[in-house]
Amino acid sequence: MLMNGLKPNLDGVPLTFTDTNLVEDWAVKSVKQAVQLGLISGYPDGTFRPTVNITHAEMISMVVKALGLPLMAGIPTGYSDDADIPDWAKPAAVISSKNILLGGTIGNNFASSMLTTRAEAVTAIVRMLHLKA
Repeated sequence: MLMNGLKPNLDGVPLTFTDTNLVEDWAVKSVKQAVQLGLISGYPDGTFRPTVNITHAEMISMVVKALGLPLMAGIPTGYSDDADIPDWAKPAAVISSKNILLGGTIGNNFASSMLTTRAEAVTAIVRMLHLKA
Protein backbone atom coordinates (compact mmCIF):
# COMPACT_ATOMS: atom_id res chain seq x y z
CA MET A 1 0.00 0.00 0.00
CA LEU A 2 2.82 2.39 0.84
CA MET A 3 4.52 1.98 -2.54
CA ASN A 4 1.17 2.42 -4.30
CA GLY A 5 0.80 5.73 -2.50
CA LEU A 6 4.37 6.93 -3.09
CA LYS A 7 4.57 5.73 -6.70
CA PRO A 8 8.39 5.62 -6.77
CA ASN A 9 9.97 5.62 -10.21
CA LEU A 10 12.53 2.91 -9.57
CA ASP A 11 12.88 -0.83 -9.97
CA GLY A 12 14.17 -1.55 -6.47
CA VAL A 13 17.10 -3.67 -5.38
CA PRO A 14 17.55 -7.44 -5.31
CA LEU A 15 16.06 -8.97 -2.17
CA THR A 16 18.43 -10.78 0.17
CA PHE A 17 16.03 -11.84 2.92
CA THR A 18 16.33 -15.50 3.86
CA ASP A 19 12.60 -15.93 3.18
CA THR A 20 12.43 -13.95 -0.08
CA ASN A 21 10.83 -16.99 -1.70
CA LEU A 22 7.72 -16.33 0.44
CA VAL A 23 7.13 -12.87 -1.05
CA GLU A 24 4.18 -13.16 -3.43
CA ASP A 25 4.89 -12.25 -7.08
CA TRP A 26 2.50 -9.27 -6.98
CA ALA A 27 4.46 -7.76 -4.05
CA VAL A 28 8.07 -8.33 -5.16
CA LYS A 29 8.55 -4.99 -6.95
CA SER A 30 7.05 -3.01 -4.05
CA VAL A 31 9.25 -4.80 -1.52
CA LYS A 32 12.33 -4.18 -3.69
CA GLN A 33 11.41 -0.48 -3.92
CA ALA A 34 10.79 -0.17 -0.18
CA VAL A 35 14.20 -1.72 0.53
CA GLN A 36 15.91 0.63 -1.95
CA LEU A 37 14.19 3.65 -0.36
CA GLY A 38 15.32 2.51 3.10
CA LEU A 39 11.76 2.09 4.34
CA ILE A 40 12.22 -1.55 5.31
CA SER A 41 15.21 -3.65 6.23
CA GLY A 42 13.68 -6.84 7.57
CA TYR A 43 14.21 -8.45 10.94
CA PRO A 44 17.52 -9.00 12.77
CA ASP A 45 17.46 -12.70 11.85
CA GLY A 46 17.58 -11.83 8.13
CA THR A 47 13.93 -12.55 7.42
CA PHE A 48 11.24 -10.33 5.93
CA ARG A 49 8.23 -12.35 7.17
CA PRO A 50 5.85 -11.40 4.34
CA THR A 51 3.01 -13.51 5.73
CA VAL A 52 3.01 -11.88 9.18
CA ASN A 53 0.86 -8.87 10.04
CA ILE A 54 2.81 -5.80 11.07
CA THR A 55 2.45 -3.86 14.31
CA HIS A 56 1.66 -0.19 14.83
CA ALA A 57 5.35 0.40 15.58
CA GLU A 58 6.47 -1.25 12.34
CA MET A 59 3.83 0.44 10.19
CA ILE A 60 4.38 3.94 11.57
CA SER A 61 8.15 3.53 11.25
CA MET A 62 7.76 2.81 7.52
CA VAL A 63 5.27 5.63 6.97
CA VAL A 64 7.39 8.17 8.83
CA LYS A 65 10.53 7.12 6.93
CA ALA A 66 8.55 7.68 3.72
CA LEU A 67 7.64 11.14 4.97
CA GLY A 68 11.34 11.98 4.99
CA LEU A 69 11.43 14.01 8.21
CA PRO A 70 14.51 13.72 10.41
CA LEU A 71 14.15 11.22 13.24
CA MET A 72 15.41 12.31 16.64
CA ALA A 73 15.82 10.06 19.66
CA GLY A 74 15.20 11.04 23.26
CA ILE A 75 12.03 13.09 22.74
CA PRO A 76 8.80 12.10 24.53
CA THR A 77 6.31 10.76 22.01
CA GLY A 78 3.21 12.44 23.38
CA TYR A 79 1.40 9.11 23.59
CA SER A 80 -0.01 7.97 26.94
CA ASP A 81 1.82 4.65 26.66
CA ASP A 82 5.19 6.21 25.79
CA ALA A 83 6.99 3.90 28.24
CA ASP A 84 5.74 0.85 26.32
CA ILE A 85 6.97 2.00 22.90
CA PRO A 86 10.22 0.27 21.84
CA ASP A 87 13.20 2.62 21.64
CA TRP A 88 13.68 1.93 17.92
CA ALA A 89 10.09 3.09 17.21
CA LYS A 90 10.00 6.18 19.46
CA PRO A 91 11.42 8.69 16.93
CA ALA A 92 8.73 7.69 14.42
CA ALA A 93 6.07 7.73 17.16
CA VAL A 94 7.03 11.34 17.97
CA ILE A 95 6.33 12.38 14.38
CA SER A 96 3.18 10.26 14.30
CA SER A 97 1.88 11.96 17.44
CA LYS A 98 2.66 15.49 16.23
CA ASN A 99 1.04 14.87 12.85
CA ILE A 100 -1.78 12.56 13.96
CA LEU A 101 -0.70 9.80 11.57
CA LEU A 102 -2.06 6.95 13.66
CA GLY A 103 -5.74 7.24 14.39
CA GLY A 104 -8.30 5.11 16.09
CA THR A 105 -6.48 4.14 19.27
CA ILE A 106 -8.19 4.63 22.60
CA GLY A 107 -6.90 7.03 25.25
CA ASN A 108 -4.11 8.51 23.14
CA ASN A 109 -2.26 5.18 23.18
CA PHE A 110 0.17 4.23 20.44
CA ALA A 111 -0.34 0.53 21.20
CA SER A 112 2.98 -0.33 19.58
CA SER A 113 2.55 -4.10 19.59
CA MET A 114 -1.05 -4.03 18.35
CA LEU A 115 -1.43 -5.45 14.85
CA THR A 116 -2.16 -2.82 12.22
CA THR A 117 -5.44 -2.96 10.36
CA ARG A 118 -5.70 -2.08 6.69
CA ALA A 119 -7.80 0.94 7.67
CA GLU A 120 -5.08 2.20 10.04
CA ALA A 121 -2.40 1.74 7.38
CA VAL A 122 -4.44 3.53 4.71
CA THR A 123 -5.23 6.38 7.12
CA ALA A 124 -1.56 6.82 8.04
CA ILE A 125 -0.44 6.68 4.40
CA VAL A 126 -3.06 9.20 3.24
CA ARG A 127 -2.17 11.56 6.09
CA MET A 128 1.53 11.16 5.25
CA LEU A 129 0.89 11.91 1.58
CA HIS A 130 -1.00 15.11 2.51
CA LEU A 131 1.98 16.20 4.64
CA LYS A 132 4.38 15.53 1.76
CA ALA A 133 2.26 17.58 -0.68
